[in-house]
Amino acid sequence: MNARRSFTISDRAWYGNKAEMPEVMFGMCYEDGSVVGEIGMRWYDLRSSLPSPRLEVFHDAWGVLYTFMDVLEKLAEQDNKKMTVDKFVEILVSCGFVDDTPYELPKSPYRLLLENEVQR
Repeated sequence: MNARRSFTISDRAWYGNKAEMPEVMFGMCYEDGSVVGEIGMRWYDLRSSLPSPRLEVFHDAWGVLYTFMDVLEKLAEQDNKKMTVDKFVEILVSCGFVDDTPYELPKSPYRLLLENEVQR
């Protein structure tokens, strides 16, 4: 099974908390949903005009991070510039990442049954 580059915009997902600071999780994702080397770009309120992003990587993802040199090079071009979520997503997409954000709540069989009962 081959992994592909993908990302999720946590606060824009159906389960996300819109009140929290933005977060984009990215890494190598398999078709079954498992992830290898998940890395986070999280924004923090540092009392500046815009929230500031910080790249966060656990030790089990350092090898995967090394394979994302194209992303790091594009981030280096943005050094000391304000980085928005949309700009970061633009960088990821330009490097071949796919948006796996679940924007809508999946329809489970139970939910479909309830919706059918309400319509009757």
